[in-house]
Amino acid sequence: MNRTTLGRATTTTLTYTIRRDSEDGDGSARFGLIGEEASGTRISTTDPRCVNPLVGRHPQTTRLPHALDCALTTLQPGRPEKVTVQVSLGPECATVVSKLGYWMPEGQALYTGGMLPGPKLTCD
Repeated sequence: MNRTTLGRATTTTLTYTIRRDSEDGDGSARFGLIGEEASGTRISTTDPRCVNPLVGRHPQTTRLPHALDCALTTLQPGRPEKVTVQVSLGPECATVVSKLGYWMPEGQALYTGGMLPGPKLTCD
């Protein structure tokens, strides 16, 4: 990631670089960001691999503005993926955390995926 802090009442553009080091498993991964819900944090991107998650029962179309979920399907060793996002904070400080989930060998077994914590953004 290209930063570690966010500013109050600003929009910060962040670029996350996601690398796959092992040849085990496949090129699929899920990358997610989540901010503090009550803080007014908004996370967005124009990347078509990412969406703000839906909430509520069908036919609701409301999306969580403080969360982003990305489906990466072409991760290969030696070929990192970049995801660029915009994080907007209101007048209050807030944190944003990230996680990466991935597939491992024996993908049909129930507990083969893992979640790795990513960088945590704090407010300055």
